[in-house]
Amino acid sequence: MSSSSQVFTWKLDTSKVQMEGNCYNSDIFCLIGQRWQMKFYKNHASAPGNATITLYLVDLPPNISQITVRRKIHILETNTISDQTKIFKDGKGQGWPKGTLSSKHIEHMQHFTIQLRMVLISKYEKHEHGDKLAVRQSDAECVSFESRLHALSTQMAVLIKSVGSMHHILNDIQSQLNRKQFAFDCKQPHISGAAADDGFMRWLQHIVKLPEYYHLFVENGLDSLDTVQMVTADTLRTIGITKVGHQMKILHQIRVLQQEGMTANNCCN
Repeated sequence: MSSSSQVFTWKLDTSKVQMEGNCYNSDIFCLIGQRWQMKFYKNHASAPGNATITLYLVDLPPNISQITVRRKIHILETNTISDQTKIFKDGKGQGWPKGTLSSKHIEHMQHFTIQLRMVLISKYEKHEHGDKLAVRQSDAECVSFESRLHALSTQMAVLIKSVGSMHHILNDIQSQLNRKQFAFDCKQPHISGAAADDGFMRWLQHIVKLPEYYHLFVENGLDSLDTVQMVTADTLRTIGITKVGHQMKILHQIRVLQQEGMTANNCCN
């Protein structure tokens, strides 16, 4: 339905409501400025084996001859949907097509949530020389609600994907900045042995991003960028780093150090 559609929800409990004749009647309700009533037939006499919902226009203003509406009836429990454009006149009813819902499908059901969406398409006024069109909605206003919702969902999916891509790009930029800052710090003159240890700590924290293993490395004598370049997967397992993913991250950054020739000795002299 269009953004100008109006909604009525009928919660029907057939165990608590008496049938009137061979159907259940909703309360009279108002949508698009008119009074309406729905009738629910679990087994319609004129269409045996079919459950039917008929929508009745209770009355019209004296100067209006007929109205055309697009109405969508949805039974939530069975996901039964009937979406049609219908002409209504004073006191006249319109049901959904035969075969929409079988009586057998709902014979043991007692609770129904029936949702009606409606939008006015046109309205005709009575005149001496014939009916005259008084109101007509544009085609753009009659675009289905589902189509608009689908378009919005598609746009949201694209936006979420873009945000995800941007997140990865920002992470890459941050990693590059961390590496450049690390390289700059190492090239500064007069760095003592203790500062070289700090360089190893910064590498583990900002480049590898696994600072929780710092003390494990130091306790095993792996406390500089020189020594860490000799570490292998067996070494990592020996000192107690058993998570495969963490091993892969550490070994990858060690290879980067080896390729760049960035040892504590040659970058600090």
